[in-house]
Amino acid sequence: MDHDGNVGPWVIAAEERGVTIRWLDFDPETFEYRYEELGRH
Repeated sequence: MDHDGNVGPWVIAAEERGVTIRWLDFDPETFEYRYEELGRH
């Protein structure tokens, strides 16, 4: 739910340092995060 101009640099920095990024899904109709998905991965 954020602009790529903000997300992109963080993704690049993580990849350069070998950090794993995990994305939290959200409902595209309400833009509410699906917190029940946390801890499943």
